[in-house]
Amino acid sequence: KYTIPLNQLQKVVKQILMHARDRKNRGESERIKRVKMIIGNPDQILNHPKNTHLAENIGNIIDMHIWTITDWKTNLDSDANRRTGLRFRYDKSVDPEVRRACIQFGRWLRSEYYFPLRVPVYVKGSKTIHTKNGENVVGTFFEPFSYSIEPYIRIATGDYEILKEARGKDNALATILASLAHELTHYYQWINNIQLTPIGRERQATSYSHYIIYEYSLTREHP
Repeated sequence: KYTIPLNQLQKVVKQILMHARDRKNRGESERIKRVKMIIGNPDQILNHPKNTHLAENIGNIIDMHIWTITDWKTNLDSDANRRTGLRFRYDKSVDPEVRRACIQFGRWLRSEYYFPLRVPVYVKGSKTIHTKNGENVVGTFFEPFSYSIEPYIRIATGDYEILKEARGKDNALATILASLAHELTHYYQWINNIQLTPIGRERQATSYSHYIIYEYSLTREHP
């Protein structure tokens, strides 16, 4: 399982919202400049450390976006009965506004990205999720040992009211969606068999969650 600490997630969301706040006043060239700033540059790609997988560098997202590459085709059976897609399951205690934001984000994700093996997302009403190793986290990805078994994601949303009071509604919802994007990056790491160090996995997941939420923010006024 891979998890994301709440304090790390909040830092990512703060950066995302700083980029998105004035997006309506930016021209296309400025938008491209900012995306490249998030992504990296060609020198970083060419000079990546030899002991890490090239995909660990977010700078290579243009040429090797792990959410869109198709390495999974060598891992999954070509069974026509294989279930695909992204599905959501909600606790009854999940705030209606959180549910709405997740539904809209899910629709956008399905329109932009393909999920070659079904991945359910369990949206929990609790403030944290207790892992088997004793940690309390806000998001987890269950990585099966076999590609014949469907993975799943759990996201904690019970602190929404606290986040909304402290940072405002948009920031609170963006925090939850960024947590989901982080865990979905672990899904694509797993299904494409991306070989990284544990630290590399987390760094890549954080970078992609930043990019995905920024991309999403360009399509609407509020999460």
